[in-house]
Amino acid sequence: MHRILISVIAATSIVMGLFPAPLQASSELRPLTTLAPVVTLEGGLAAEQQVVLAAVERFVSASMELPDLDIRIHDDFSGCDGHHGLYHREGDIAVIDLCSDRELLVFHEIGHAWEQFTLDNDDRAAFLDQVGAESWSDRAIDHGSRGAEIAADSIAYALIHRPGVSLQARPLELFEGLVGEESPRIAEFAAEAVEIAANADEAMDADKVSAHAAYLAWQAAQG
Repeated sequence: MHRILISVIAATSIVMGLFPAPLQASSELRPLTTLAPVVTLEGGLAAEQQVVLAAVERFVSASMELPDLDIRIHDDFSGCDGHHGLYHREGDIAVIDLCSDRELLVFHEIGHAWEQFTLDNDDRAAFLDQVGAESWSDRAIDHGSRGAEIAADSIAYALIHRPGVSLQARPLELFEGLVGEESPRIAEFAAEAVEIAANADEAMDADKVSAHAAYLAWQAAQG
């Protein structure tokens, strides 16, 4: 397991936790992104905080370095200016406000942190060409048509692994283009297929099979 320093801010106290080993001393120079990010959590129930930490661990287990994260969980939409979630950068810290308990949203907003701190202008231009988008983050463009939003959505669908979240070929393709590695969902699909094949009473979800086949066809076409 990767090392993540967790700071959970309660109403009147700060609780520090580490797993499984301490990070370097604070006097040492920290890189901008790392597989051992400091995660500061404020608000939310224990279960909501665990969803966030599990999502962070999913990123680092996929070798996707993250900046230090300041994540605030709100009880209503007022903390996100009426949105489900918001991301912005404050210096070397990625600040995320969550006003919905949807797990996919957590991955989406952390995906914004990854893309902003990791991609350079050439990476963004290549992705815009790939998806046919006009701009990375121009607010004059429809929200869902911005490159940054397509990237964050692709990352979210390619990383989240839970019942009810479909396997889709396009996010898997875009994730691989962005990250340079297969989505971990590919190996998980293969393991699921082996397990189900051993049980004559079960069958693979047809939509998953179709999505996986489409992804493999795309991957083969890349040469």
